[in-house]
Parts: sequence; structure tokens; C-alpha cells
Amino acid sequence: NLPSYVKLYPGSTQVMNMEMGGLTVDGATTTDSVDKVLNFYRTQAAADGPTAAAPPATSSPDPNQKTAAFQGPDKFLAIVVKPEGAAGTLVTLSWNTPKKAAA
Repeated sequence: NLPSYVKLYPGSTQVMNMEMGGLTVDGATTTDSVDKVLNFYRTQAAADGPTAAAPPATSSPDPNQKTAAFQGPDKFLAIVVKPEGAAGTLVTLSWNTPKKAAA
């Protein structure tokens, strides 16, 4: 169950999904370029309302890795995109896990 402002990259193959520390993290691969994927998320964020924020710090030595982050009222989305060899491009999305309604 994704929040309305989080979109999986079109045509991607999901390879991972987990919740940790108030965040949900989703990983997927695509054959599209790093730049094409990042542009998709920038366009999507502009349409959905979150504004650009400081991207997450990473410890990756890969100079081809690119990051972006977007936030708005009750919204946060961080994106890390990098080449992943034969798998193509790895897309990692992190967002605030929606709070579950009290029973």
C-alpha cells in the first residue's frame, strides 16, 4: 500500500520491500538510465506536491549514483538511483510509513 505520492517506476521489477524505523524502503530494477529514472521522479513530485529537499547522504563510492528527496506536509520521499551491472538500474525509494489506524 503506497501513499498516493509514491509511484513505483513504470516497467520496473520490484526486488525488495521492507519497513524500518518509521520508513518504508522499496527497491526495483529497470533497464532505463539513471537520469531518465531521476527525471521521472522529479516530474512526478512536481505534479504531486512535495518540493525538493536536501538529498539523503550516502556512503556509496559510485560516482554514477544520484539522489533526490522531496517533502511536503506529511510527505517525504527519498530516491537513490544507480547503475547495477547486468540488472540495469537500481531504484531505491524511501518514504514515511503511513501510520496505521488504531483498532
